[in-house]
Amino acid sequence: MRSDADQTTLGLELKFADFEARKSYLQVLEPVAIGEGLKAGDPNLVREKEQGLTTTLYHGSGDILLTVWRDTESKTVQSFEFRMHDYYVRSGVTSPNLDIFTGGQQTAEHKSGIRVPELTRSREEESEIRQLFCLVVPHLNRKIPEDLREKLKRYA
Repeated sequence: MRSDADQTTLGLELKFADFEARKSYLQVLEPVAIGEGLKAGDPNLVREKEQGLTTTLYHGSGDILLTVWRDTESKTVQSFEFRMHDYYVRSGVTSPNLDIFTGGQQTAEHKSGIRVPELTRSREEESEIRQLFCLVVPHLNRKIPEDLREKLKRYA
């Protein structure tokens, strides 16, 4: 605790008996940090690629990225892709189910020449990734539009 004439600051330090206890605690906090850390990206930096769809990006710390495609006219959410580190969760118009992938090395090359991760459908880790997604969604930043939060909740 530190105090001066203008304010008082209170800090909390957590000490763990071992690495496993610390790791478990951080795993509990990670979904909160992912969801709360999302912030809208600069719309001027988005290059629209899909005709009739508007792309919005929400960035988190590190390699967290939520990409949302909305119908240009109705503004309804058509599809999304949520990258959480090396995990990818997506749903789209053509595949309304929740598709789950893991990302490998950035070996695949997009037609625009940008290198992108090669995604692999994840069977072994699917339940773990789905659980992470389900834990992140309730903690989405309040600045994320309500209709988008509701859309994501349908899959959580």
